[in-house]
Amino acid sequence: MVLSFFAKVIILQVIVISIIIFILKIILDKRLIESAISEMRLWQQEGRKVNDSKVIVISHKEVHPRYKERIHRITYDYLGEGHQPDYRIDKSILGGLIILIGNEMIECSLKDRLNQAFSR
Repeated sequence: MVLSFFAKVIILQVIVISIIIFILKIILDKRLIESAISEMRLWQQEGRKVNDSKVIVISHKEVHPRYKERIHRITYDYLGEGHQPDYRIDKSILGGLIILIGNEMIECSLKDRLNQAFSR
């Protein structure tokens, strides 16, 4: 079966749009992760007190080792020796990170940003 010219154009457009969305998601994911790490560093610099020293990092996929090292370093600087972040995966957040420090939360997930954008 031979596809018409217009069908080929539509298929090509869908492929191009899918690639663009994929690239934008990767860029946005990195920005959200950087934002969460920066917020955690800011808390540490401000000396913000937390009730518990447990750190849980939630992401939609395995956190890249480079980001894990930065989170570990900030956790060490912020809370001291012996406080290892606990990494968990939750595919529902779509991208970015949620960092729980004690009963405080740094919310830098794509799901949260989309909810904020559409709730206005």
